[in-house]
Amino acid sequence: MFWKKKTVYETRPVYSIRQELERLRPFVCPRQSEGTGTYTEEDIQAAEERLGYQLPVPVRELYLIIGDIMCRQDVPDVREYFLPLDQLHWDGRYLLLYAGTSTNYGYGIDRKDPYVDVFQWKRVGLTPEGRPLPDTGKPSRSEVVPKSARRWGYTKLVYWDKFVYRKVLDIVYQGWFFRRNITDELDPFFVSCILPKPVPALRELRETLAKYFAPLCQHPELNQVQLFRATDPKDSLVYGWSRESPNCLLLLTGTEQHYGLIASEPVPYSFTEEVERQTGLVFYGVNRTGLDRVRAHEEEMKQAGLLR
Repeated sequence: MFWKKKTVYETRPVYSIRQELERLRPFVCPRQSEGTGTYTEEDIQAAEERLGYQLPVPVRELYLIIGDIMCRQDVPDVREYFLPLDQLHWDGRYLLLYAGTSTNYGYGIDRKDPYVDVFQWKRVGLTPEGRPLPDTGKPSRSEVVPKSARRWGYTKLVYWDKFVYRKVLDIVYQGWFFRRNITDELDPFFVSCILPKPVPALRELRETLAKYFAPLCQHPELNQVQLFRATDPKDSLVYGWSRESPNCLLLLTGTEQHYGLIASEPVPYSFTEEVERQTGLVFYGVNRTGLDRVRAHEEEMKQAGLLR
């Protein structure tokens, strides 16, 4: 009889992301933060006592610094959220922490996992689009399907610092991008042209951005995504860039095709033109200002073979 050898994963320390979350909070769209109140250390401790489990440090930092915003489920077109503290509960060995309003998948913790990494599973009782299934009158089933719980990425750990950091970036971006009927001349948010595809062009873009922006997160493991088939660490996209003067952020979209430029206050379109002169990225506003310029620039990129 042969026993299957248990997989042993390389581990690293889990980083604190408090500084990154504190930097991000002032850049949240007002429609996401209106009427919210932050969680306290006492709130988190009470939830942990009820669960009989200490939450990972990055998850605790999320709730303490920006959790009130990240837990909202009522912001139009923002389709992802972390569960509020009072909704956290064990379902067998699984603790759901993150879900979406348009999918039946969620992410959370497996109590028996010694690595305390991110697990993904399919939630029962929901359609693939995240809508409740009709009541059949049958006994209710578990919220999660244990057999579908699986290690995310299979061959490597996904830590909660990386997961929380990137999901917060996504939700902040969604909050600005999916606004409707924006006609104001001044606005804090703009979207870049499509990023070039060839590795050398992306490497050049990254080196250029580094001249004018600093990485939002100082841990490369959290803030970079390796380009397909690239082996050099320099050949990667940076998820978040930060600059203090003028005060703004560059956040990579979830599709990894654009950057979102977020200023600390409403600014005219000329603000993006200064960033364009420095970085080569062309931007448009949600009110469509600059959209023709972006389309013309992308056509030039296409003709130059930069979008293949």
